[in-house]
Amino acid sequence: MIYAIPNDNYPKTDQFTEEIIYKDENDFEWRIARIVNGFIVKYFGDVYFSPTTFECELKTGKTVRIKNTLCIFFKETDFDTFYHVREVIKKGYTDDIWDTFEELFTDRLNENKDVLESEVIDF
Repeated sequence: MIYAIPNDNYPKTDQFTEEIIYKDENDFEWRIARIVNGFIVKYFGDVYFSPTTFECELKTGKTVRIKNTLCIFFKETDFDTFYHVREVIKKGYTDDIWDTFEELFTDRLNENKDVLESEVIDF
């Protein structure tokens, strides 16, 4: 499961098992913190280059907007998901990384419409 969580929820040093720091192709910093039940990705770059929302176009034809908090939680995921996200951050440009997160949110919402901690924005 993927969630946009408040920026303050990025774990402190004693709360993660590992932290990996990468710079994307635009030289913006991203951090991945592995925790007991998943991993959290946080963007430390210029907010000008981040979208304010993820616009998820669902199979039903409905569009759901999720507020981008710059902090994304992947709960109870497998290593393949972690590896995929890590590789996108290591090798991608900032906008490509955000597009990947939007695709992952869209996939999740097509499977399960419950977004729990993520803030949905009406339009």
